[in-house]
Amino acid sequence: MNLSAVTLERLKDLQANRGRLLKALQSIKVTVKELMAVDPVSGKTLEQVNKKAIKGLEKSMEQVEEKMQEFIAKDDALKHKYDLLTSVKGVGKVLAISLLVYTRGFTRMEEAGLLSRGGPLRVQKRNKRDGQNGCV
Repeated sequence: MNLSAVTLERLKDLQANRGRLLKALQSIKVTVKELMAVDPVSGKTLEQVNKKAIKGLEKSMEQVEEKMQEFIAKDDALKHKYDLLTSVKGVGKVLAISLLVYTRGFTRMEEAGLLSRGGPLRVQKRNKRDGQNGCV
């Protein structure tokens, strides 16, 4: 297994962990917000009780994101692809890493149709005389 494949596996694991942390964080915040709307006193109490948990989850997410950046920085091929992705307007760190993981560093893309899952890219079929499938 080459360096990029190992790095992508680690990024995949970290990305999954980040997703779980985000889900837990959102769950706590939504619960507090909903309780505040119904019972502000209980909502404030719950907010105070969960303050450290929220800060801890946010800190853990930051650490996971830093670790992801470290892994990318160590792999020149992925770093180059990551830099290209983040240079596109609207593509941030999280989306760039998701694209790298999903496409296995853009080695998994066998046909243009795979790109259409990532956004508003239309794939147009051309007849066999004109050549392969193409992106428009």
